[in-house]
Amino acid sequence: MNALLDRNADVPLPAGYIVVATEIDFLRYVDGSKSLLVRGADLCNWAETFYRARSIPYTEIYSPLRELTAACPSLTGEQAKEIYNLLGDHYDQLPKPASVLNILQILYPQRMWLEYASLEHGATWLNWLVTQSLPEALLPILVVTATQWREQASGPEYILYTATKSDEAMEVLLAWLGVNDSKEYEKLDEFPGEIPTNVIEKVKLMWKHEIISTHGQTIKILLAKRTPQKLKLLVTELSTDYFKKYPQDLNHDLFGALAAYLNRNQQRDLSCFIPPSVPKQIPHEPAEVQQWYRTSYLPFRSWQEQYGNDVAHLNVQKSAHEFSLWYLEQYAKGLLGGPLTPYISFNRSSQLATKRDGYITLMVVLDGLHVSDAQYVLQALQKVTSRLTLTQDDLIFAPLPTITEFCKDALFKGTTPLNAIAYHPLGDILPESRSPVDSLQNAKPGQLYLWRVQEPDSTYHSHNKSQTLQRDIESQLDGIANKIADVVNTVVQDIPLRIVITTDHGRLLAKSQRSLPVPTGMGPHGRAAWGNSERIFPASGYIIEEEIVYLHKERFALPSDVAISYTEKAFHTKDGRTGTELYAHGGLYPEEVIIPWLTFVRDLEAPDIIVSLSGKGRAKIAGQIQLRVQNLSEVQVRLVEIIITSTSGPVTNIHTDLDCPSTYESKFSLVLDIWPTQKEIQTMTCQIEFQLPGGREFKVTADIVMESEEMYTKDQNILEGLE
Repeated sequence: MNALLDRNADVPLPAGYIVVATEIDFLRYVDGSKSLLVRGADLCNWAETFYRARSIPYTEIYSPLRELTAACPSLTGEQAKEIYNLLGDHYDQLPKPASVLNILQILYPQRMWLEYASLEHGATWLNWLVTQSLPEALLPILVVTATQWREQASGPEYILYTATKSDEAMEVLLAWLGVNDSKEYEKLDEFPGEIPTNVIEKVKLMWKHEIISTHGQTIKILLAKRTPQKLKLLVTELSTDYFKKYPQDLNHDLFGALAAYLNRNQQRDLSCFIPPSVPKQIPHEPAEVQQWYRTSYLPFRSWQEQYGNDVAHLNVQKSAHEFSLWYLEQYAKGLLGGPLTPYISFNRSSQLATKRDGYITLMVVLDGLHVSDAQYVLQALQKVTSRLTLTQDDLIFAPLPTITEFCKDALFKGTTPLNAIAYHPLGDILPESRSPVDSLQNAKPGQLYLWRVQEPDSTYHSHNKSQTLQRDIESQLDGIANKIADVVNTVVQDIPLRIVITTDHGRLLAKSQRSLPVPTGMGPHGRAAWGNSERIFPASGYIIEEEIVYLHKERFALPSDVAISYTEKAFHTKDGRTGTELYAHGGLYPEEVIIPWLTFVRDLEAPDIIVSLSGKGRAKIAGQIQLRVQNLSEVQVRLVEIIITSTSGPVTNIHTDLDCPSTYESKFSLVLDIWPTQKEIQTMTCQIEFQLPGGREFKVTADIVMESEEMYTKDQNILEGLE
């Protein structure tokens, strides 16, 4: 016979047992062979006396409610009962003795309950609170849990654990994200990970109210807040929607504040209300011309092409002709070592090929990519990978004429179109249909690969009459960004990878009429034609005849003479057809000549890594330290050295060779030859040195949670107790 005493009368009936709730039932079964569950405090006291007097064994069975209140003494009886009901059949899985973390792990299984306090852990805790619908009965358990983590925290992250309810977590998140001003939360690093959807919706509602109530004037204040990029883009989205409905509230100042965050569609939507200033007179130095193009000509040209009137068009033509004359002079001199020389595209690619700085370089050449398209690619890349750091956002100058037949070969071979015929490519040329991954996997530092991509030029030509041309172009550019991201993520991490995105030529930001007759002896393509001009050229090497500029092959290092449109017009086709063409190229306009040069380096920025050092040991002898590394990035790193310093003790260096996988928590146990005293621990700092794939090193400061056991301290009397 087995006997269980259930004093609280709330233990579930075990299989094979009979409930005994009265003295009569007890006397009926007491001498039998049945297993009994005795319920009720008075009956259990009586049964206990009976069993003891007769030396009959019995078991005191714990009440689930008592067990739950033992784990969390602040629970009321009703709260314990509700939690017991929440646990249901899973109660039996609860480890004994129960703890608040065990209870939460059963109810809401996840790693968070097993991890230490940190910024990332605090973010997970707050995200969990604001996304859960939690029963009130859990509050005492959540308070105990948060208090434990708050006591663990060794830095300003302790404040994150002051929240134990959904509304409290929302307020903490809003302060941490910079939405609500708080000096206390400015001590924290930027919020890690994804912002919960309901937090974004809350912010959206708040900011929408502010924008409406201030007629959009508050956007400068909102953008100046220390909020993550995602929330700044939210301000931009809300502002764009507002100003599209109420353009009278938009001014140059507000548009300027938004400009850095607007995507191409948003800029298109708002720029019609805010015409940029007329382009200034073109400067003389190449670097100044680049700046003039980026800040003066291109904004006005883009606006004029979509919304401008005849006066705006005349201003563009004036600036374009000024640039054309400047470039004809400077390009010819640049071929002979003049100021423009280092800015010409084929000289830039030649310089890239001669670099021996330890990187493997993939030069992605997108056919006909103008500067605005390049900025779209940049934004698209930033959305699909965080592993590329932009190290150079530059502008360069294409050779003349600005068509693929002349520009691409020169770019690939690092020399003039004339010499390119006899030169070899600067590196291995990879076709668009073949991924660069296989070639890069086996590459050596210093090698250059040229990836030839026919887009977006192919779509510009094939979809030229389509009403969705811009959308088609953006779709192609999104696809290219994804392909580049695949290369970044697939090529082995040990390879130091640099990616350059550029093009062979730009394109006219306008509609061209094919109204120029093809010069005798020449073959046309878009806004250029080439062949034998049979003209006598002056020393400058060019002649302007009405709407056409003729270039001498020797002065401009070309395999034949060239004719270029001096206006927005294009030449008739080979078979004499006229008509119109969108975004043609081959001419001298700034947007055809000035092209992008974007340089990225993979894994240049130090990955986001959290390290803690813990352990307990006897001072002045060897001990074990526990190292916990949370690698939050997509990059595997190697831990190479631990440097421990203290103002009251020696410097300790521990050399290691430990791999820390990406998005993973690694734990290591290491020997510390001489365990520090408690005084040394109080002034101790620890730097952990990591190595990135490719060899670059960086350091992370570790949190220290160490204790020292000492035989005695200076404040103790070692003779105490002796007589």
